[in-house]
Amino acid sequence: MITRSSIHLPAGEFSYLECGDGDPLVFLHALGRDASDWAEIMEAMADRWRCLALDQRGHGESDHVGRYTFEVMEQDFRAFVDALELDRFGLIAHSMGGTVSWLFAETSPERLRALVVEDTPLPTERHIYPKIPEAPAGGDRIRLGSPAPALSGAELPRPIVVG
Repeated sequence: MITRSSIHLPAGEFSYLECGDGDPLVFLHALGRDASDWAEIMEAMADRWRCLALDQRGHGESDHVGRYTFEVMEQDFRAFVDALELDRFGLIAHSMGGTVSWLFAETSPERLRALVVEDTPLPTERHIYPKIPEAPAGGDRIRLGSPAPALSGAELPRPIVVG
């Protein structure tokens, strides 16, 4: 069963959904959406994972604050996982959430067991996005691909493996 909770972070009160037990798996939603976008997927994965989905700033039931940049949203996300003492976790993110995840992965790849981004442009030098993160020494590889086909039962395209 999914529960909704709130947590006080430096930028204000943030809402999130949680269910399941096991290793943590965190979800970030797209622009104009909220954590509830992940509810069905969270319920399906709750028998194996501790699933957490954050309402990012200005979305869902989280506080609407003055600044909206990918960098401050990454700071919110970092504060969220730090407050919940998530040292290492899987991260699945869609669109805007994917860009936030790239920023997090750029500076903290060792904290990610896996990173899946959906409908997010790959970071390149031609864009404002950070470089594709390096896999930590001796750590897991970072696989790039879309979770949507896997979740619908279709075959996944061959992922790009970094590291």
